[in-house]
Amino acid sequence: MFGYLRFILACFVLASHTGMSIQGFNIGVFAVVCFFILAGYVVTGLCDKFFFKDKTRYLLFYLERGLRIFPQYLFILLLTLIFVSYTEFYKIDYSFINIISSLSIFPLNWSRVIEAQIMIPPAWSLAVELKAYLLLPFIIFIKKIKILLAFLSLLLFTIAAFGIINTDFYSLNTIFGTLFIFIVGSSIYKVSFFTERKLDLFDKYISVFIYLYMILLMLVMGIIFREMVFIENIMEIALGLIIGIPAVSYISKSDIKLPFNKLIGDLSYGIFLSHFLVINLIRHLTGITFSYGVNATNEHVSPVLYVLVVFLISLIISIIAYYLVEVPIKKYRFSLTKRL
Repeated sequence: MFGYLRFILACFVLASHTGMSIQGFNIGVFAVVCFFILAGYVVTGLCDKFFFKDKTRYLLFYLERGLRIFPQYLFILLLTLIFVSYTEFYKIDYSFINIISSLSIFPLNWSRVIEAQIMIPPAWSLAVELKAYLLLPFIIFIKKIKILLAFLSLLLFTIAAFGIINTDFYSLNTIFGTLFIFIVGSSIYKVSFFTERKLDLFDKYISVFIYLYMILLMLVMGIIFREMVFIENIMEIALGLIIGIPAVSYISKSDIKLPFNKLIGDLSYGIFLSHFLVINLIRHLTGITFSYGVNATNEHVSPVLYVLVVFLISLIISIIAYYLVEVPIKKYRFSLTKRL
């Protein structure tokens, strides 16, 4: 079922970038938070099953994650460069910082600070995930460090939520304010698959604590800073945890098996990466662009039809990327974990 969940979340991100929202609610932010929970869950599963039997395997974990993230990303980046260069849709800045940022992904969540040009806008969340991949293997099985970093991250998130420091940047765009979300995903995996003997109290109750904490935070902010809940995405982050925690927990323990689950999950990544290219392509060819579901220059165009077209073209690109890039790489990734 995780494949279908990832697919739905990718569609939420796509819809948010076409300008769709639900009463001002940014479903893209909500989806990204759920993706962070899933990332923590997946990393812990990989480390537990394959990479923590021997410390010499740590580097193989980073190789496996790199093979998961970079091949399709670089493929979509190449398509984007071809499109922009051919159409001159916008000017590409080939400065050193932009080249390094686009190829490595790592600095893209700090693009406003370093003034880097993002060729694939959704990739800022990949930059946060990559930082989590670097940190999680060193903290998810070391109790004291895990607890310390989880609560420091939650504290920073809370300070940002009340506007004491930059809310948007520190609550979502950095690993500092989001690390606790990845740790929650890690704990969900442990609760689902570890025995009571291996499970510590932190992992057992942190998801429940964060769930209740987010409900309390929404109540407090709704009373004191009602407008901030909507403007700064705090409501979306909180709901991402309130809905994402039980959803991931339920699926992790569920025996329900849906057809094409793995394929659907794999296609979600291509949709996540390619939809912004499709949005720009449609804008270049037709002039159509939507903002919050409204298109002032093409009122006859249905927002639903627009989103559907973006989705279908993104799906086609995703299928091409999957069979052209992902399948060959996937064979190597699976052979790597199989040997372990």
